[in-house]
Amino acid sequence: MTYYNELFNTDGQVRPHYAEVLNYWKSLPPKDRRALHVRSKRLFAGDYAQDPLPRLLTQDEFQFLSRGVEQRARAILAFLRDYCVKGSRWNRIMPASTLHTMIARHHMGNLLRKINPDQLAFPYGPDIIRDQAGRWRVVEDSAGFIGGIGDLLHGQKILNKLMPGLRDLLPSTSDGVNDPQEFFSMLARHFSQKAAQNDGIPLLYLRPYKDESDQETRRLAQTFAQFGIESTTSTNHLRKIEIREGKDAGIFLKSAGRTQRIGALIFHAGPEQLDNRALRIQMTKLRDPKNRIYMNEIVQAFIRALHAPSLSTAILNGHAWTNFSPGVQFVNDKIFGLFVDAMIRHFLKETPLLDSIPAKPAAFRTRDREWRLDRSILTALRRNQDRYVIKKVDEDGGSGVWIGKKESSSSLKEIIEKIRSRPHEFIIQEFEHLSVLHNRIVDLRIHAHVDSERIIVSNTPWGRANWIHGNGKVNIGSKGFTSPVVVLQPQ
Repeated sequence: MTYYNELFNTDGQVRPHYAEVLNYWKSLPPKDRRALHVRSKRLFAGDYAQDPLPRLLTQDEFQFLSRGVEQRARAILAFLRDYCVKGSRWNRIMPASTLHTMIARHHMGNLLRKINPDQLAFPYGPDIIRDQAGRWRVVEDSAGFIGGIGDLLHGQKILNKLMPGLRDLLPSTSDGVNDPQEFFSMLARHFSQKAAQNDGIPLLYLRPYKDESDQETRRLAQTFAQFGIESTTSTNHLRKIEIREGKDAGIFLKSAGRTQRIGALIFHAGPEQLDNRALRIQMTKLRDPKNRIYMNEIVQAFIRALHAPSLSTAILNGHAWTNFSPGVQFVNDKIFGLFVDAMIRHFLKETPLLDSIPAKPAAFRTRDREWRLDRSILTALRRNQDRYVIKKVDEDGGSGVWIGKKESSSSLKEIIEKIRSRPHEFIIQEFEHLSVLHNRIVDLRIHAHVDSERIIVSNTPWGRANWIHGNGKVNIGSKGFTSPVVVLQPQ
C-alpha cells in the first residue's frame, strides 16, 4: 500500500522543513524515545499519550487548510440558514427525508425552524488527512461536541517539556500561528461581547466532570478561566443555572447568595444534553430487576422534568446567546458530511478547497418512504473489502468504524449483518491510507467557532496518531494518541 510520507519525498530524501527536527529525533536513543511517549501520558494526567515527535506544516499548507475549513463552515452555515428561513435551495442539495431522518436521530424534535437564523452557531472541526498523492482530504465534517480543543494549550506545554531541544529549532508563537492563547483570547472576547449585548455574563456550561472519560473538559474550563469566563457543570448545586419565565424572564447563575444574568452560554456538548428536561438513564442500573430504587428515581426525575423550564426553549426565545444552537447537533451525522462539497458549490459558487473522501449511504428511501438496503454496497464489500471503510453514522470515537483491510472474513460477515438489519444507519467510504510520520499514521483537525457574525478559526492545529501496524484508527478512544502539529515560519 502506497501512502504519503510526511518525512521523506519519493526519492527517499528528507523533506527540507523536517531536516533539523529529524536529525534531533535520530540523536535520541530508541529507549529514550519510548520513555518520552510513556512520560507524556503522565503529563496528560493519565488520559492519553502525546507523540514526542511533532508534525510540521509549512505556512502555505496551514493557510490553505485554514481557508478550506473556513469555506466548509460558511457553506454549512448557508445551508442551515436557508432551511431556517424556509428557503428552497437546501432541498436541491439534500432530500427532505434525509435531513429529517438525521434530525430525528439526534434530537427529540425539529428545533431548526424555531431558531433565529441570525443566532445560528456551532463548533466545527473537520478531520483532515493527506492522501497518497499529497492532497488534503476531509474524512469527516465533525461538528458540535469536538475533542481536542481543551488540549491545545496543554499539548503545547507538554511538547516543550518532552523535547526541550526543539525549542531552538521550532518557531515560537509568531506570525499569528502556534498560539492557542491568542485563539482562546479571540473566542473569549467574542463570547463576552455577545454576553454584553444581552446584559449578562458569559458562562461555560459543562457536563458533570465525573461523566467525562478524561480531563479535557477540566482543562478547557481552566483555559477559559484565564480570560475571565467562569464555568459550572449541570450537577454543581453551588453554582446553579436557573431559568426564569414571565416578567423577569432569563437565564441566571446562582452562587453564594449572588444571582447574575447569563448573556452567553458556551457549551462543549449539545445544549439539549444539559437541558433541565433531559433524562439521564444508566441502562445497567435500569436492567437490574433488584434495583427498584433506581426505577423510582427515574420516575421522580421524569416528574421533575415535566415541570422544569426548558433551557433550549429559553435560548430559542433569545434569553441568552450560545455558541452551539439547540437542534444543530445533527450536523455531526456522517450522512450530513456527504453533502458538504455540494453545499460549497451550490451556496458559495466555489470549488471545494478540501475535497471529501467519497462515501455512499448503505440505504436509499423508496417511494413508500421505507429504507431499503443498497445491495451493490454489499457486493462491493465482498469483492474487495480492502477498498472500503464502514461507518455508523451517529457514533464517534472510532467505535462505529470498521476498516475493511483490518477485518477478518468472519468479522466482515458480522458487520454485513448489522448493515442488513439497519442499513440507513451506515455509510461506506472509500479507503484512503493516512499519511505516515515515521512509523505512525496521522491526521489533523483545525477547530473553529462558527456563527452568522464571524468564523473564528484556530491558529493552532491539533492532531492524532497511531502506530502504522495498529488498528488503522487514530481516534483517541481507539488506542490512538495526540500528535502535536507545529506551523513553521515562512522561509
